[in-house]
Amino acid sequence: MKKGVISLFVALLILASTSLTAFAASFSDISGTYAKPYIEALASKNIISGYNDGTYRPQERVTRAQFAKMLALALELPASPESAKNFTDVKDWADPYVGALVDSDITKGIRPDFFGADNPITRQEMIVMFVRAMGMEDYAQLINLWSQFEDEEKISQFAYAHVAFAEQIGFAEGNKNHFMPTQTADRAAAAKWIYNFTIDSDKYFENSLNVIAFNTVTLENLESVKVINDTTVKLINFDGTTENRDLAEFMDELMVRLNYEYLYFLDGYFWNDSNSSVKDDIVQTTVSFWESEYSSYTLMLSSADAKAQLKTYLNKFYANENNIEYSILDDMLMYAEEKGILENK
Repeated sequence: MKKGVISLFVALLILASTSLTAFAASFSDISGTYAKPYIEALASKNIISGYNDGTYRPQERVTRAQFAKMLALALELPASPESAKNFTDVKDWADPYVGALVDSDITKGIRPDFFGADNPITRQEMIVMFVRAMGMEDYAQLINLWSQFEDEEKISQFAYAHVAFAEQIGFAEGNKNHFMPTQTADRAAAAKWIYNFTIDSDKYFENSLNVIAFNTVTLENLESVKVINDTTVKLINFDGTTENRDLAEFMDELMVRLNYEYLYFLDGYFWNDSNSSVKDDIVQTTVSFWESEYSSYTLMLSSADAKAQLKTYLNKFYANENNIEYSILDDMLMYAEEKGILENK
């Protein structure tokens, strides 16, 4: 399971349970902005701040360093200035917040030594950080959804899976079905997104689980997922049965299933271009799923023997150029069933 998923989720639930409606701060220039309640609520919790002249400047662009501070404070992450020292462009005031996001796998910087601290943050960059903060990046990349925004072709490759995922769970908002991914975010928009992220974190987390489950082909009977608390989810099946599951174990299961299903999209070209270690990972992923309690198969050989046979077979099978375009997963299943390596439960 991706590091930090549960701990961040628990932190967000705690934040969500603490009302942010007790406005204790206001600014002289926000009366006409849609973001006034969000700005005041976050300011009352010292998550955002204004300027010495009493203004917030809602239309001013947000830098990546400023957003790092907002998000780290909203998530109540431990300050970690040392973890930002590899970035040569991060000022001392931002080190604790950027470092906190690094430690939580929320940011990696633009380059190993460059965070882009003074660069205005774009809408797609903010979404990437939010999806990582939810612990959903690996899942989003594996299910690889298509965005329905009319300007989806403008979404950068590094952010596409994140934006499409955030769109599906109801978090990424556009304007007249345009997301404007490369548009820089202003301080009003940043306040609204952070407010919604903290207040409705439980909703977005549950939506995430349902989107992932819906796009997990091997979960044929699962209709929906309901989060009970920070350790338990209820699975509701199409046949009317329900089951309470440990949240961490269920998310691990989803990851195993998605990694297995991803092999369907890989073909002989990928196999032939891979080194021995990658090939070992492919057959390991396959056999691990077949051995799991939630697989519909029974493995009839030892794990080691099954992996050795599959690797030998695929090396030989894809040496024939006529087979090069076939799916790796389909070919392994066909071979395993034919040779008695697998049986249906």
